[in-house]
Amino acid sequence: MVPVAMRFLTGDPNPHFFNWPTLYMYVLAGVFAAYGVALRLTEGVSAVAAFVRDPAGFYLLARVVAALLGTVTVGLTYVAGLRLGGRAIGLAAAFFLAVNLQHVVDSHFATTDIPVTCLVLATVLASVGYWERGRARDGFLSGLLGGLAAAAKYNGGLVGAVFVAAHLLRARETGAPWRATLGSRVIPVWLGGALLGFLAGTPFAALAPREFARGLFGEVRAISTVQLGNEGDLPGLLFHLLHSLPQAMGVALLLCAGLGLVVALRRRAPEDWLLLAFPLPYLLIIGTWASRFERYAVPLLPFASILAALGLAAATWRLPTRAPARRGFAFAVAALVVAAPVVARVLYFEVLLTRPDSRELAGAWIERNVSPGARVAIEPYSLPIAGSVVDQVRGLHRATSPQVNIPTRLRRYQPEASPAGGVRVYALGAFEFEYDLDALRAHRIEYVVLSSFMYKRYVDACGTFPVACGFYRDLDARATLVHA
Repeated sequence: MVPVAMRFLTGDPNPHFFNWPTLYMYVLAGVFAAYGVALRLTEGVSAVAAFVRDPAGFYLLARVVAALLGTVTVGLTYVAGLRLGGRAIGLAAAFFLAVNLQHVVDSHFATTDIPVTCLVLATVLASVGYWERGRARDGFLSGLLGGLAAAAKYNGGLVGAVFVAAHLLRARETGAPWRATLGSRVIPVWLGGALLGFLAGTPFAALAPREFARGLFGEVRAISTVQLGNEGDLPGLLFHLLHSLPQAMGVALLLCAGLGLVVALRRRAPEDWLLLAFPLPYLLIIGTWASRFERYAVPLLPFASILAALGLAAATWRLPTRAPARRGFAFAVAALVVAAPVVARVLYFEVLLTRPDSRELAGAWIERNVSPGARVAIEPYSLPIAGSVVDQVRGLHRATSPQVNIPTRLRRYQPEASPAGGVRVYALGAFEFEYDLDALRAHRIEYVVLSSFMYKRYVDACGTFPVACGFYRDLDARATLVHA
């Protein structure tokens, strides 16, 4: 995301990469451009030059944008809960999302999952407005925001189902005949808004259609393929129901959400259909994907939080008391109790963020102990590499002309350093056949930096990746562990 956004500032607005749509990249480019103006005024350098020198500040800015959008999403969850269930439901749902571990984690990262979730919620609110008032401009706004959601991440386009539900519900309430409902002038207005929103965020879908189609269908193939690390996982639907959602919100809150789903399906009020129109089909669709990652469930979390509030309300408001204040107090206490386990996990996560990252510790060890000019092979997800220093990190299969790459935390290695003045870093693991200790020695590799993340993924599927697992065994038997 960040390197593509920076490339926009060099004068080429075409990302040449469409596995993800580009709205968030353009947003980041705008933020970086503003930051670049400040840098030009204070330090006399351009944004691109500053990024090449040290990209850390730009990644921090991108993460700040994600954190702001995550906070806005909590506020939108309150509004959605208020509109669909009342003030108490809105407050509880916002609290549940604010302490949702996956939402908190992803709000720290410059990825597309939080932006698309924010736009999905905004689209839902616009669709609710159309259901309430029936105005064409509400339909246009719903389409526009839904198009922007799809331009943030393709699966965000599924939020269009909420407008369809709102349109059908309004037709039923007003007694409009089916022919008039299907031929309503609001439908082309909504579709026009959706197209405008998507092209505003991903304009090169129209300007470079072949590149766009290649990237889009490449992403479709990717989610249809079992990804590295997914080999031993549950099937998609069970993975999210039994892993992603419990990890994100805790078992107690998930059970409350299940109760809320039962309440909504039994009640079947218009508000319930509007609440369920996006998350149910979305869950069923991501449940069919061969690629399985917890972040895919992020757009579900605001809706699961609202359902959890509904379920908890159904349980506590049935208490045998005539005093509404007591029911409200019981609801508040119950909300704190069921959220307590996940609150503890979120606090622990925040404590971990204050500690040095193991990759930083590895980089510091290399600074102290590895001589300039030494050759180091690194696995993905181990040492951070400043990708701006070179066009691409070459794999070991091209090691005859290695690139000089600068780990972002190794401050004494400047981008202009010669190969003899810095560590020569090789990417390990772009292809499994690179996991060959004899080949590493033949290329005079002196150090290998492993990632527990990659190690676990390979070791959990040794039947699929015997070469990598054999390489790890070779390291244990024939190499010396110098630091862990």
